[in-house]
Amino acid sequence: MIVFLSILSGLVVLNVLLLIFSVNGVKAKNEKPVQHLSPNAVPKLFAQDFKNGEFKKAV
Repeated sequence: MIVFLSILSGLVVLNVLLLIFSVNGVKAKNEKPVQHLSPNAVPKLFAQDFKNGEFKKAV
């Protein structure tokens, strides 16, 4: 029984350590600098933007 509890507690400690390191890694990724768009930036145009406003009957 002692062997089981020692292995279980070791795995719990390992799990906690991995959780702490993964949370710290996520925080580092989220702290990216914000890129601001220039005032004269050209917006992306999609094919939907070129369609006229009239619709045809489907049936």
